[in-house]
Amino acid sequence: DFVDLIDYVLSRRLKTELIVQKWPTKEKEIDLISLWEINDTTGILYSLKSLIKSDELTEEERKLKWTYAAMIKLEERIIARYNDTGLFIVEVWMEDPLLAQTMAKFIVNSIVNYSNDVKADKWRKTREFTYSRMKDVNIELEQAEDILTKFQKENRRIIDSPDMVVELASLTRDVQIKTTLYITLQNEYEFARIEESKDMSAIIILDDAQYPVEPNKPDKPLLLILSILGGSILSVPSFLFFRAFQKDPN
Repeated sequence: DFVDLIDYVLSRRLKTELIVQKWPTKEKEIDLISLWEINDTTGILYSLKSLIKSDELTEEERKLKWTYAAMIKLEERIIARYNDTGLFIVEVWMEDPLLAQTMAKFIVNSIVNYSNDVKADKWRKTREFTYSRMKDVNIELEQAEDILTKFQKENRRIIDSPDMVVELASLTRDVQIKTTLYITLQNEYEFARIEESKDMSAIIILDDAQYPVEPNKPDKPLLLILSILGGSILSVPSFLFFRAFQKDPN
């Protein structure tokens, strides 16, 4: 079965694993909910929300709410895409460079493991079905052989009976068909066993996750320039506004 890598990277399953995991940073190991202070109950914003919304949440409901908020935030930090040559690329954007590198490695390893599990599960189901079918065909083959043997014992001289000759040919053909089917199933069963035990991964990691030396976002010089321009533009109307409301001392 083909596993769409983008679907897996964006799946709730992987996001949940990323959220509950504790990640190394320059300072300490921390989970994403704590890193982004989603579970902070001491801030002013949380107090205002508590005043507006008076109903109390249970601990389980609160954790689910935090996890959902972290998933929304995580969607903005992980980019999965194929380039023009079909190469699959995963980008992780985090505040801490060590966290970004470690998380990218985790995602890649998770993709490989999931792909292996899907393929191994496929061959396991094939093996189980083939084994079950082998048992059924083996019973049918034994029954067909018994019928043929009994017919041959009871009808030793059939050369003068065209009907018996036809019946013997039919019984013989039935045994041959079931024998061929059993051999085919046996070969498929052994093949499935071999494939199930193999390393299923067809994914080759071209480049490992790199430690980002310089931050890519935000662009601090650009932000500084925009801040200066914004402050200059707003300062003039602000000055005129306050000047208009200033009382005349005379």
